[in-house]
Amino acid sequence: MKQDTLNSMMVRLILTTGILLLFTWNANAGEAVTMRSMGQMQGVIEAGEKNVVLLTLGDRVKLKLKDPEAVMPGDRMDIYESLKSGMTDNGGDELLAWAGRLVIIATDGGIVLGALEAVNKEIFAGSYLAHTLTDERRRNRYFTLMRMMAASKADPARGFITVALPDITDAMGNETRLSEAAYVQLREALCGRPQFHCVERGALRAMMNEYDVRTGASAGGLVRGKAAARFDADWFVTGRLASVEASNNAARADVNDASLLLTVTAYDLRNSAKFITSAYPLAAGEYGVADGAQNDVLVAYQATRHAYIKIAVDDGMILSGRRVDNLFLAPLDEYVDMEYRRYIGNGLDGRVVMGNIELVLDGKPLRRGADGVYYDDIISAGDHILRVMAIPSLAGRGQPPIGKRLDRSVELVIAPNTAIMSQVVVGVIDRQGLIAVDTQAMKEHPFEGAIADGR
Repeated sequence: MKQDTLNSMMVRLILTTGILLLFTWNANAGEAVTMRSMGQMQGVIEAGEKNVVLLTLGDRVKLKLKDPEAVMPGDRMDIYESLKSGMTDNGGDELLAWAGRLVIIATDGGIVLGALEAVNKEIFAGSYLAHTLTDERRRNRYFTLMRMMAASKADPARGFITVALPDITDAMGNETRLSEAAYVQLREALCGRPQFHCVERGALRAMMNEYDVRTGASAGGLVRGKAAARFDADWFVTGRLASVEASNNAARADVNDASLLLTVTAYDLRNSAKFITSAYPLAAGEYGVADGAQNDVLVAYQATRHAYIKIAVDDGMILSGRRVDNLFLAPLDEYVDMEYRRYIGNGLDGRVVMGNIELVLDGKPLRRGADGVYYDDIISAGDHILRVMAIPSLAGRGQPPIGKRLDRSVELVIAPNTAIMSQVVVGVIDRQGLIAVDTQAMKEHPFEGAIADGR
């Protein structure tokens, strides 16, 4: 009898020590807390979707939470069950053991549904739930905005929402020390939740700089479309920090004694017609930026608007009877080397063609792609120089050059929020070298919605 009692005590001691060691390891590793007290629970699993007693990985469950409005799709909650050992914390509250984790998949009128995504055993209805994030990280001033963004995810249990978040600017579009402090707070709030993934800021800014966009204040619909294509982003978020006096009356009515108003706009990149705008009253002192440094400009605003352009070389386009914007003709006898001039002819009779075609846009060489397309992208609105070069060559394999280069530069005047096609024709006609550039509006283009709204 004494030996049985001793064995039983040793088993309990080993079990208790193992649980405490596991608790310490998990706490240090930053993973799910292995043990929590009953007082730390925020709800229970009310029932499984299929009304089964035992629940396992992938099962959908209905939750009963103390505050159902405190969660959004994509949030995670840890699952805890009773140890049935009588163990308590220092305050006498029962200790519970971690048993798994679930993801919130739907919130509708107080009804919250979840799906089990990690378990270490079969889970029972009635198991307890605790938020994986701290209260401070979960509930912040941007909670409602994030909740509306999270609702756009078709399947919250899989993947995440990718957000392009370049900066917050002042009323003039500049990034300042104060607006940067507000940006850091917004980024920590947004990117710290498990359902959101933020595009690396350096990569996002590098992409924007390619199109002469210095701050988010000049990132219009076309630039946002590029972020969607380049980074597979779902949302593009920008902010404007202005004094209350510079805000409209409707916004000023809600700010009380705050000196600043932060307006955050989130654009849904999967639906160009949808965007969310939220305003937040702020006090400049909350960011700890010295008064004399708050308006220091870190990145200056640059007014830039964009358009879409496609540039292609069309060897087969017929010019007869057609007006073009730019036409250049040069006698080939002046460009072709003496020994090859006998090969100059019209149409099929001649062996001289215009080959080795090069296009340069604003000093940057363009590379030929599929179907003779050299450029297919957005571009800043305004004046641009397209340079077209070709060398008389012998028709046939390799097209060896046999003379001097024909070189023609044309000015492209591109209006903002437009889509145009520039067709370049290079050829031989009536013993003359031909370069023509014809620019026309496009009826269909990759950024239809983004151009239409003009934002």
